[in-house]
Amino acid sequence: MQRLWVRLSIAIASVIAFIILIPAVGITVVSNLDDHGTEITDSIWWEVPETTFQSLLVIGVLGIAGGIMVSRLIAAPLEELVTATQQIAAGNLNARVTLTGSEEIEALAAHFNTMAGNLQASEQQRKQLMADIAHELRTPLTVLDGNLRAAIDDVYSLQETGLTTLYSQTQHLIRLVTDLQELTLADAQALPITKQPEDLAALLNETADFFSLLATEHAVVLRTVVAPNLPTVALDASRMQQVFHNILANAFQHTPAGGTITIAAQASARNTVVIQIEDTGAGIAAAELPHLFDRFYRVDKSRSRETGGTGLGLAISKAIVDAHAGRITVTSAGLDNGTTFEIELPLNNR
Repeated sequence: MQRLWVRLSIAIASVIAFIILIPAVGITVVSNLDDHGTEITDSIWWEVPETTFQSLLVIGVLGIAGGIMVSRLIAAPLEELVTATQQIAAGNLNARVTLTGSEEIEALAAHFNTMAGNLQASEQQRKQLMADIAHELRTPLTVLDGNLRAAIDDVYSLQETGLTTLYSQTQHLIRLVTDLQELTLADAQALPITKQPEDLAALLNETADFFSLLATEHAVVLRTVVAPNLPTVALDASRMQQVFHNILANAFQHTPAGGTITIAAQASARNTVVIQIEDTGAGIAAAELPHLFDRFYRVDKSRSRETGGTGLGLAISKAIVDAHAGRITVTSAGLDNGTTFEIELPLNNR
């Protein structure tokens, strides 16, 4: 396939040759007519004055050479873009192009680099996700394998304690698979969401009642501050309770005895309702906040999977809120200064 710069060169050279040919033919015809306008020779080209012919020849050569250079400059950024595209298609996501050329080509190159960067980030996230999944599965499977192998080899018989351990590891695997399935559905925008008008105040009070015993066990004050006449909201009650439970479970794990967890809700001037779950617990460092909704992310890296869950709860919570066309954010003044989760849901979310 002929390169673009070659085709441009041929086109520019043809235009230059045509432009030069017209005055050359005119000069030749004029020089070969007598005073009466009668042609006196059949030769056209060789009667052109030598200096004129040489000048035209030099101009033509320079023009064609310049045309080739210009066409090469025009085509070079596009050829670089084609090469980079081929590298991306071959799996080299590090490929980038130089921002040179016309304004339009520079814009195209910038968009290409942005796309390549997004693809590279997505690929890194995919690899990290696969590594995290393998890491999460390895521990319970190793426990199951070791205990069952010991029982098969008659090293010891599975008593109640051993069966309880196997059961807890099996439950962890079930939770992990369930969470991964929900995230997969969320990514495909196929997470089952059934919205209907709900009394949000009643839903939050029901959630607080569910955690009241846990609050007593942890010696933590759990209170609700729900604005009066809170409007109904179209939402999936079971899904939103899942969000509230995920956030409150984290709050209880990080709030020491004597602390307070507050569930608040009120309507806003933006035609939305805002729910806040605030605790006076351990708080979160500023560097951790942007990653809190990432999959398998744990603020406390030392927490075990048994006490720290699957590391997918907040990622699922964000997916559920997004499916409700809402917004979830987290703020903290720093370590030992508590944490506040805020969920904003539109009132016209049908």
